[in-house]
Amino acid sequence: MRAGTLDRQLTLLRASPSTDAMNETVIAWLPLATVRAKRLDLSDTQKVQAAQAGIVMSVRYEIRWSQLWADLSPLDRLEEAGRQFDIVGAKEIQRRRGFEITAVARPDQPTA
Repeated sequence: MRAGTLDRQLTLLRASPSTDAMNETVIAWLPLATVRAKRLDLSDTQKVQAAQAGIVMSVRYEIRWSQLWADLSPLDRLEEAGRQFDIVGAKEIQRRRGFEITAVARPDQPTA
């Protein structure tokens, strides 16, 4: 993985459950790591779901492998340029040389 192709900055986010003043469970998304990544846009399609139109943007990122995020899963999120993405897939590539993350833009996030 060439350093020159890692032209994006991502923040990997991990859920951290806690309780609020009403003893309700709330989820805080805490930074796990900030990494450099290569972005590959997969699709930008329009979906109609529950009588509402929306745009779904799927992307794939390639980052360097690290033991710190080797357990990254769809329970985690990532953020790029202020926009959060749900992780739908994550896998090791090239025998611990890289990590591939497939993500979908969160529907509640504004499009840039």
